[in-house]
Amino acid sequence: FDVHHTLFDGTSFKVLMADVVKAYMGMDLDPDYYYLMLKQREDAVNSKYYEEAKEYFEGRYDGDDWSTHPEVDVKDTRENEIGKAAMDLDVNPELISAAEKTFRISKNEFFITTALIATAIYNKKNKIQLSWIYNGREDLNLMATAGLLFRELPVGISFTEDMNIIDMFASVHEQVQKGIEHSVYPYVEIGAKQGTLESAMATLLYQQDIRDVEGMPGMNITNIPIRQNKGASENILDMQVLDGSKGLQFAFDYTASRYKPESIEKFQKLFSKVIDIAAENATQTGISFKEIKDELAGRRKKPQAGGKKSFLARLFGR
Repeated sequence: FDVHHTLFDGTSFKVLMADVVKAYMGMDLDPDYYYLMLKQREDAVNSKYYEEAKEYFEGRYDGDDWSTHPEVDVKDTRENEIGKAAMDLDVNPELISAAEKTFRISKNEFFITTALIATAIYNKKNKIQLSWIYNGREDLNLMATAGLLFRELPVGISFTEDMNIIDMFASVHEQVQKGIEHSVYPYVEIGAKQGTLESAMATLLYQQDIRDVEGMPGMNITNIPIRQNKGASENILDMQVLDGSKGLQFAFDYTASRYKPESIEKFQKLFSKVIDIAAENATQTGISFKEIKDELAGRRKKPQAGGKKSFLARLFGR
């Protein structure tokens, strides 16, 4: 089977497959509250809290000159054929777990923060805003619900040279919590429709790999990737960090007419290196934004033998 994304989000895949397993084993299925959820969201539009949530997002994110995606190679084009790129993340998962504990953040918040840092360095700009995907299941009853529930929420940082990664993580953590709290108002979706967002916004999605279905008890499931010929790109850049039995992996969907494949590869490598630096500096002292850039440029390490170029020089051909 294949399910169109307008009916199904990533979490729903595992909900459905778990229900299939239960059905085959003769177990009772959990109730599905999808239509109740729709009714609640419709009712919320006319509530006082909906207006409060609207004021929160507009007050926090409107009006600033945000850079909202890695700089494109081609600005003016109406073509939007989708491009795809993937690479394994060669990073010690124990270091990322240590960062979670040290900074009291989730893996999701770790990767959101590092995506913001990588975009700032790639663009050479300090005011960065991206969006991230919240699965929309704030009610425990909705954890067993299949449908399109996710919300796209904004997060932004105004970087300064002396800003410590500890403060970056703290800011993202606070914005994630506040975003979920006010997610009744679909700020990104409405902004995109009304054209009030300055430009297309790249999205970061961290998820337990939805393709990890082979280990479901009593089921022999084969997952077959399907290549979409001439598929359209919905967003300028969707960055997925897949965390599964095969380790961490990037999966990027992007507008192929705007980015060259080699530019996407450069950004992926930069993002991966920032993840390494953030994970390796998961200490109580952290590391500043300037120090991250210095390490990428080879200025924080001992001189390399043989006159080898810094990471940034190799990446950008300087």
